[in-house]
Amino acid sequence: MKFKYLLLLPLLSSLAFSLNMQKQYFESLQLENLSLVEAVDRINTIHSSQNRGKYEFKILLDDPVNMNDQVSLTLNNVSLDLLMNTLLSGTKYNYIISSNFLIIQNGNDQFVKENMSLDLNTRDSVCLIEVTPNVDAELGISGYGSSGSGFLCEINGIKFLVTNIHVIADANSISDIAVMTRDNIKVKLTKGFIAQDRDLCIFRHEEDSRFKYLKISKDISDSQKNDPIYLLGYPLGGGVLIKTDGVLNGLGASLIDINCSAFPGNSGGPVIDSISDEVIGLVTKLDRINNDTFTQLAREKLGNPFNDDLRIFATRIDTVSSESWVPLDWYDWKDHKVIMYKHTKALLAFNSLVSSNYKPGTLISNEDDLVRDPDLWRAYKKCANDYDVAITKKDYTRANAVLKSFMVSIEISFRPNSGIRWKQLQKPLRYEWYLSSKSGNIDFWVRDNIQKYYRELHNEWKLMMERWEVN
Repeated sequence: MKFKYLLLLPLLSSLAFSLNMQKQYFESLQLENLSLVEAVDRINTIHSSQNRGKYEFKILLDDPVNMNDQVSLTLNNVSLDLLMNTLLSGTKYNYIISSNFLIIQNGNDQFVKENMSLDLNTRDSVCLIEVTPNVDAELGISGYGSSGSGFLCEINGIKFLVTNIHVIADANSISDIAVMTRDNIKVKLTKGFIAQDRDLCIFRHEEDSRFKYLKISKDISDSQKNDPIYLLGYPLGGGVLIKTDGVLNGLGASLIDINCSAFPGNSGGPVIDSISDEVIGLVTKLDRINNDTFTQLAREKLGNPFNDDLRIFATRIDTVSSESWVPLDWYDWKDHKVIMYKHTKALLAFNSLVSSNYKPGTLISNEDDLVRDPDLWRAYKKCANDYDVAITKKDYTRANAVLKSFMVSIEISFRPNSGIRWKQLQKPLRYEWYLSSKSGNIDFWVRDNIQKYYRELHNEWKLMMERWEVN
């Protein structure tokens, strides 16, 4: 259960926790001849109902199947300290505290020792990942770096390093990625695999007897909702491993929603069930909740699941199908990246023309984006120069021809389906990561989005042509 198992009952009164053990949570509480499982369920239900579905604390059982001791109690002005001491009086159990959870466990010392050892192994499994891509003119990369988290685990008996695709996405080769354990042991990656349907990748690596491996949960279910979880990772750089506690909010087909503290750098780090110490996912993305009028009104309703302004998502590993995995070929990976990079720059350049409300023969103010696409920049400069010359000579027929040639050429180039830019973008790509956000890509620049904005800007450009009577 992690270091929380060190917090045995005799120490509880001397330590400070997030829970107020002396607060009176119930005016009265009566339980008669219930099993411990039934008693805990009754207490949680009463507390939840009197707090309109929310809870300030929750009692969990470490081994509910085998915790059948009969309990009875009648109490008034009930604090958590009074409740837990009375509830467990005469039993073989004690409890520990993790965030807002009180976890009842077997008082066996050997059990505690085993989990203390497991805590050390868990932390030694989590790795710092630093990506420093080589300078590459095609991608405009000048050697900048980034960092994230990952962890060592076994999947179907095979040992892997697991992380998010976006953590290693800037790399152009395996040599661009440095992976270190907390004890500064280098993890030498070999072959990589990319999941096609989510932000997840795994790497084989050279084995080392010092490595420790986490276990992946094979049975995540809705019954675990509101269970305690914790994260391990390297937030905000610095190379320091940090643990944060939280709660599992809900499950999706490929993502889970967690309520905890996470930051850039946590990406790729494991989300671990506090009861089983198994990995249920890896931290992937943070989404800010809109603050519009509708959302504000909805959040005022009872049972609102989004009390915070930030939602944190983790990627599931247990639901990945074997057909989803594709080997990571670095040549193809970089080729895809170059294609998206060039079209991203073309889109920015095209947008700068449209958003400037382009006037023939004039230089627009936002040339920083326009110059990103060499072909578009050259065509634009030629149009501006030729138009100025024609106007100087008062050759208005020539001026209109110059304008028409420029605007028609742009329309043809970006025309949906048949335009040159559009056809270039239709090149078959091996990795779904670059095709659609459904692949788990959290970046804006995927082919689906670029096509969407190409189409919108093309329509705007045609309206400009009509305004200037270019046909």
